[in-house]
Amino acid sequence: MNNRMRYTRLILALILVQLTVLPGFATAQTSRVWNYNALLDGKPIGTHRFAVLGEGAEVRVESDASFRVKILFIEAYRYQHRAREHWRGDCLQSINSATSENSDRFKVDGLIRDGLFQLTTLKNEKTLKGCIMGFAYWNPLILKQTRLLNAQTGDYLPLRVESLGTQTLQVRGIETSANRYSLHADKLKIDVWYKDDKEWVALESATEGGRILRYELSQDQE
Repeated sequence: MNNRMRYTRLILALILVQLTVLPGFATAQTSRVWNYNALLDGKPIGTHRFAVLGEGAEVRVESDASFRVKILFIEAYRYQHRAREHWRGDCLQSINSATSENSDRFKVDGLIRDGLFQLTTLKNEKTLKGCIMGFAYWNPLILKQTRLLNAQTGDYLPLRVESLGTQTLQVRGIETSANRYSLHADKLKIDVWYKDDKEWVALESATEGGRILRYELSQDQE
């Protein structure tokens, strides 16, 4: 498998960290910003910044991610992703995302209309029923879902969650006890860790080439 395909799989796994939010969490304050670092085999490849804006049941989420992978000083992969979402309660009301992956382009637009979620991508259109959620790692409700929406591709993926027990890991330089879960979605396997208070603290996934992708909170938070 060539490097392009391996990095496509890597970034697809990473960008599933889409910006869904538990509405009750946003109720306590009208704005909050998080910064995450993405690392490949311990080396930084980019950042993901998102902001939750809103009050009560109405929440807007803004997401901006940028990644670059170099091999021997040559850029092997470049990725840019921007998403804007509107939520009411735990249900997605609208989404607009644009992604560039080297020379490839992706676009997803979705909107609740007549009680159904109408989704349009560059490849097709589809209608989804029920309350739609994305890969909201910081919202423990995703552990109870059977399907989640990928905001990059528009795919509505089946989900299986496996509990892997408690482990100790470094969170902002501090040893922290956390519960580990493995999320199986189509061909993806992504591990996430939560503290006892349900705060999401880390993500990890192995690429097809055997390299380790890690997604963790930055020391510098706004």
